[in-house]
Amino acid sequence: MTAQSILIVDDDVQFGRLVKRIVSRMGYTAEQISRPRDIIDRYDTVAPDTIFVDIFMPDFDGIDVANWLSKRKFNGKIVFMTGRDASYLERARKVMEGSGDASVATLEKPFRVDEVRELLA
Repeated sequence: MTAQSILIVDDDVQFGRLVKRIVSRMGYTAEQISRPRDIIDRYDTVAPDTIFVDIFMPDFDGIDVANWLSKRKFNGKIVFMTGRDASYLERARKVMEGSGDASVATLEKPFRVDEVRELLA
């Protein structure tokens, strides 16, 4: 059985590395993207089962990513993250829940490692 693939989309490179390190230690295959629009080119190659997406990013934010994934009929798990206004987490959740099969979770920064474990269990 192959490890589940996780894609991390966060313009904060250091934070993205932290999430990648956490999920990699849990046995997942992970790739990090720090330029949000790169998801358009990397999505098919990575074929992620789970995507961690920061809400507040320049140019192509988490809501834009959610809309793009919705059009692609993403049916894995998407975890929206933010360290700012948590009301945007609910907005992103509604975008994905309206698209069908995706499982949606939220994670407020800063978070505990056990919160990530629970989301991926």
